[in-house]
Amino acid sequence: MTEDLWDRTILSLTTDGDGWPVAATSTAAGRVVVDAPRPWRPVDLDCSVRELEVTAEHPDGARMRIRYTVEETWDIHIIVRATGDRAISVPGPRWRFLTDIPVHAWPAGADGVVATAPRQGGQMEWKQLVGDSRMGDDGVLPLGRVLALGPGESLASSWRGHEAACPVQLLHDLPDWLPGELIVDEGDEIWCDTPDAGLMLDGAETDGQVLTGRAGLHELEVRQARGTTRPAVGWAPSLASVRRIRGEEIMGSLDVRRADGDRLWILARAAEAADVDRVALEMVDEALENLLSRPGAGLFTVLTALTRSSTTADMDIWNLALEALAVLDDARPGTLMAHALAASLARISGGPEPAPVDLTADPEDPLVLAERGMLLDPGPRPDPDSLSALWLLGGVLPSPAPGPLLDGHGRHPALRTAQAAALTSMWPEWWDVSADWGVDAATLRQRAARRLLAQDHLDDEALALLMW
Repeated sequence: MTEDLWDRTILSLTTDGDGWPVAATSTAAGRVVVDAPRPWRPVDLDCSVRELEVTAEHPDGARMRIRYTVEETWDIHIIVRATGDRAISVPGPRWRFLTDIPVHAWPAGADGVVATAPRQGGQMEWKQLVGDSRMGDDGVLPLGRVLALGPGESLASSWRGHEAACPVQLLHDLPDWLPGELIVDEGDEIWCDTPDAGLMLDGAETDGQVLTGRAGLHELEVRQARGTTRPAVGWAPSLASVRRIRGEEIMGSLDVRRADGDRLWILARAAEAADVDRVALEMVDEALENLLSRPGAGLFTVLTALTRSSTTADMDIWNLALEALAVLDDARPGTLMAHALAASLARISGGPEPAPVDLTADPEDPLVLAERGMLLDPGPRPDPDSLSALWLLGGVLPSPAPGPLLDGHGRHPALRTAQAAALTSMWPEWWDVSADWGVDAATLRQRAARRLLAQDHLDDEALALLMW
């Protein structure tokens, strides 16, 4: 018999600024709210022993009921009904997680899974039973962004939540036909094993079950009797091709007096790989002199200066780079890796070594904690902070465009995934997570990189992190 979640759950209620109830429990879910944008407004709240029901109304003539039930499972039911005698369009409900640690969401039309980050004792996972879900800017949209309702018509969404012991268990609730990889390298094929379903790619019918497409993210529609599932699929250009294109763009527009470290790092890497003319390295060296003459050099300015001066044996630039390294914020991801790089280059070149990094402060950023766990004294198994970095790669569940992670502020920044990708490149080879995560750390990192590279134009800092 399934253990009753209620026996281990404290359900407490607060309200947000618009009066919507926020359900907080002692499970891994934390604080959860289902609400709707204005002019929806909550008008009634009924809280019994194991159930919370919220009623809201829209002035155009619609009523919404949201019911949370916590027993053997944590269920969320939503019904929206038109109450007037005319057709209306109203904003749909949204499901938000008020947490700093993002949840992993795959809302894909007729199918959907949402999971909280793993922690000691497991994680919470919800599977969609009924609905037509989408990813919104600030949460999951269980019924879509806008609901079109005729007189007396209603729409419903239902999700069932249970505890999972580890991330690999989340895969059990995905459709059987779902491809193992939804974003692949440009030129590769995606096999969609759906012989009885109609397939549409970007709104156009497609024949067969083998999908090919141009670089970028695309919407696939899988039309079945139970509804239409809309997973995002994509083809990612190679890092080398993106590096070449971006390197050419930077070289053509670079002003050495106003360059930033992110662009210099990309240009230097492109020139070293012969993607652009090696005269670009002279431009990089000149720009570094300007940047290092001013206070506040950033991470990639320091990294570029370290690598270039170790190659050119320019001790003036090397010493300026060490000075800038010493004042980098050690509470931000990448600083410790930069110190490790400087120490390694100093041993190779015989030049001055960096000053010891001050690690007395306790950082709050889980990526900084993961960086310390991987670099300083990695044990036989990954620590919880390092596992948090794996979660921020967003590669366990399939990815909706442009990304699967949501926190209390909405979509988790793509930059955080790029930072996690850079840090987990230092993942100790003896840390095997495949039994609990379904794949190894390298595969999770590759998925994150492909998802980022498939975007229309990845920003310079995120691209620089992928080129670390």
